[in-house]
Amino acid sequence: MNVDIMVILEDDVDVAIVHKDLNTTLAEELGNMGADLLFLGWCEGRLARPVPLCAHAYAVTRKGARKLIQ
Repeated sequence: MNVDIMVILEDDVDVAIVHKDLNTTLAEELGNMGADLLFLGWCEGRLARPVPLCAHAYAVTRKGARKLIQ
């Protein structure tokens, strides 16, 4: 499936990926994206509930962006 996805980051982003490079990690996250909006930023770690608790980094599909605008 070919889906347009845009990644949105705050201008003062601090990438905390140490075990892999950013491109590999983003490819993995976006490759498994099963929704129109995927939060990439975490305030309390990936196990926090409800998740995520922050919106400082996210990916949105073209379809999802249309929904947000409406």
